[in-house]
Amino acid sequence: MRVANHCIAGITGASAGLGRALAIELAATRRWSLLLVGRDEERLLAVKKVAEDLWHGDRTLVADVRICDLACVESRRELVEELCAMPVTLLVNNAGVKYFGEFLDQD
Repeated sequence: MRVANHCIAGITGASAGLGRALAIELAATRRWSLLLVGRDEERLLAVKKVAEDLWHGDRTLVADVRICDLACVESRRELVEELCAMPVTLLVNNAGVKYFGEFLDQD
């Protein structure tokens, strides 16, 4: 991911909820390029489209999508390597895992 004169925000869990909302807010500032990370490609592409629409054709801003299941050790390793290879200014680790049951029964 190459950008000129802009900061890069990497956001995990970017396909919905807080991650999606933050990605859209950052895009609206027109100062951040985005690396959108999540498991649901269709929803990530929808967030990317919203960001690109907010940028009104400004090609200096970039939104990239990475399909990644952070529950998988290999996927996490690959994502960390990619993030370390680019000048990420902001990393939002927003991806979550749902557990159901009693709190005291959780690992």
